[in-house]
Amino acid sequence: IGTSVGAFSVKMMAASHSTANYDSVGLSASMPVDGLGTVTFVTGSNDTDAKSSYGIGFSKALGGGATLTGGYGSDNGNDVADLGISLSF
Repeated sequence: IGTSVGAFSVKMMAASHSTANYDSVGLSASMPVDGLGTVTFVTGSNDTDAKSSYGIGFSKALGGGATLTGGYGSDNGNDVADLGISLSF
């Protein structure tokens, strides 16, 4: 389920496993920020993880089909980060 108000976007998800007693929920929000491109925050939780996961990332168009992307977050208590350039042809 999701909606947008102007350039601000919010999405929510929920899932239930049919053969095991596991439920998952998640939420994301994104918006454009001057100088950074699009900034996105995500959070999620499920019955199998001891801690909720979260992250914040950005995506900035560089021109010519190149996009600089990066993010930082926590996956079940473990710090994770990513930075790179994606190319679109």
